[in-house]
Amino acid sequence: MTFTEKRLAQSYPNATTNTTAYTTPVLTKTIVRNITICNTTANPINARVFIVPNGGAAGVSNALYYDHEIQGNLTYNKNLYLILDTAGDTIVVYASAQGITFTISGAEIV
Repeated sequence: MTFTEKRLAQSYPNATTNTTAYTTPVLTKTIVRNITICNTTANPINARVFIVPNGGAAGVSNALYYDHEIQGNLTYNKNLYLILDTAGDTIVVYASAQGITFTISGAEIV
């Protein structure tokens, strides 16, 4: 087994669009250790993060953060321990307006 710590994804999604930031590769388990959400504008923006099982769709049943308000020019940082253990599991992000950068860090185990 190879354990590789890395930035899993960085995404600056279009406003009001669910965007797949990360997909678990085949024969891989993923550990998500940190999610950082940075508002690069002066206005508050709501952010969503979903942990979506393979074949599923982003929605309230798999929301990790839902309409979490990020104040203007501020960053929200959360350390966690989430396991995506099936190929095709995804992390989907959403912002209510243009201006949010999502950075997701962790490790892949192959």
